[in-house]
Amino acid sequence: MKKVMLLMIAAIVFGSGVFAQEDDYDDYDDVKQPRFLIGGNVAFNFAQTKGTETDYGDDHHEFIDVIDFHFKPYFGYLVSNKVTIGVKLGLNYYENAFADPHTIPLTWDDDNATLGITDGNSFEIAPFLRLQDTLVGKFMYYVDFCLGAEFSGDMKAEIYRGSYDHYKDDYKLNYYYATVDVGILFLLSQRTGIEFKLAGVELGKRYEKFYGYEIESINFDFFSDFLQPNLGIVVNF
Repeated sequence: MKKVMLLMIAAIVFGSGVFAQEDDYDDYDDVKQPRFLIGGNVAFNFAQTKGTETDYGDDHHEFIDVIDFHFKPYFGYLVSNKVTIGVKLGLNYYENAFADPHTIPLTWDDDNATLGITDGNSFEIAPFLRLQDTLVGKFMYYVDFCLGAEFSGDMKAEIYRGSYDHYKDDYKLNYYYATVDVGILFLLSQRTGIEFKLAGVELGKRYEKFYGYEIESINFDFFSDFLQPNLGIVVNF
C-alpha cells in the first residue's frame, strides 16, 4: 500500500461550562470560586492511501480512506487552588488504520510480529489527580497522575512479520495503565484557559486476543511534545 496523500492532521480544542458567578476573586480557596472543571481535546487524523484491489487484478488501484479519531474530555473538581481530582474519558475510532503498532510474541510460532489496530473502537476511563501552581504571570504548570483502563469494542487488527507475511482478524483489548503528564496552562480569564500538554510517561499491561490466541505484554512509553504540544481548552464553573 502506497501512501499518496496526507489530507489532514488536526487537533481541535473544545470546552463548555455553565457559570453561576460573574464576580472576580483572587483567592481560589474562596467558597464562591469556580470549583468544577471541564477540559479536553479532539484529535482527528485523515489520510488517503493507494492499494491494490486483487478482485480486479494486480493493475487495479483504488484510494482508501484512513481515519484515526480520538475524543478525550475530562471532568474535575478543584479541591484547592493547587489540587484537582477528577476523571478522564476517551473514545477512539479507527478505519483502515494501523494504529498503536507494537511488537507481540507469536505464541503459536515462536516468533515476533508487529500488530496494529485497523478498524473499530475503544473506550477509556482514567481517574486522575492534578497538582498545579503558578509559574509566572498567567501561566501555570500542572502534573497529572492517572490510573486508567481501555476496553475494546468491535475491533480488527493486522499483524506483519516481514514484508509480505501478514494477516487480519478480530481483535480484543484490555489495557491497564498508569501515566504522568506534565504541561502548561495559560489563563485566558479566571474561568477559562488553554492547556499545553508537553510530555509524559506511560506504563501499562496489555491483555490482547488475536487469531484465537491470548497475548500479554508490557508497554512503556515516553513522549515529548514540546514542538507540537497537545492543545486543549479548560473551563471552570
